[in-house]
Amino acid sequence: MNEDAAINPVSADTVFQRNNVKVLGRADGPALVLVQGFGCDQVIWDRILPEVTETCKVVLLDHVGTGWAEPTAYSPEKYASLEGYLADLLEVLDALELENATVVGHSVAGMMALAASVESSRIGRLVLLCASACYLSHDGYAGGFEPENVEDVLRAVEANIRCGPLPLLRASRERSPAPGSAPNWPSGCAGCGPNTSGIFCGCPLRRMSGRCWSGFRLRH
Repeated sequence: MNEDAAINPVSADTVFQRNNVKVLGRADGPALVLVQGFGCDQVIWDRILPEVTETCKVVLLDHVGTGWAEPTAYSPEKYASLEGYLADLLEVLDALELENATVVGHSVAGMMALAASVESSRIGRLVLLCASACYLSHDGYAGGFEPENVEDVLRAVEANIRCGPLPLLRASRERSPAPGSAPNWPSGCAGCGPNTSGIFCGCPLRRMSGRCWSGFRLRH
């Protein structure tokens, strides 16, 4: 992976545009990289940003294929496995020249962060939220879902498509309300707000998560 990057280097500007990278908070603060799992974008961190931007240099990004990442950057071949997303994360770390960064990985991004910590010395700490090494239970491994559970989740999501990406996309981008007024959300989405619409509009339908977190300090 790193050998490929060395052969075909990607400019920092290209990386920032591809993954919609945002840097917030203190420029001289300790680096805190927030990486969400599939099925959402960097908007999910909004409510904790006031708590961390006062002291940290906070890095946000969108995975290619979600949020406001560059649509033309998507490659079915590259992103058919976790390796493609891992390569992007490593390039973000390098482009920002981060040192001793704390990477918070949510859901499947926990495994991205763990793999990245092996590849890169730029990561000093990991915080894993709702992470799982494998989402399917097999051969005595009970940390994931049974195949029928996964199918149930996917069927439930697809059955609720009326409150999914397309209706919310129209509501959030075509029905922009006047300042201070509430948008006219589609039927069935009464509880949704602008942040919720932003999450669903830019993301794939299929997502899974666990219910645990852990933290690690790394030594390279």
